Amino acid sequence: MSRLHTMARFDERVPAPDFVGTCEGCGELILKGEEHFDNEGDLIHNDSSCMTEYLKQIANYIQ
Repeated sequence: MSRLHTMARFDERVPAPDFVGTCEGCGELILKGEEHFDNEGDLIHNDSSCMTEYLKQIANYIQ
């Protein structure tokens, strides 16, 4: 028997992560169990950089 047939790592089936939605701040997936905010259907990670980017998108940002 070949050594490759005895090693489980070649036959692992890793399930796809469950996700809730996409962060409106950074654009990345929000995985089930991660802390996040829901602002009228807009999901945002519980992270200051995501919140900042989200607020820039929804506000009239003037520099």
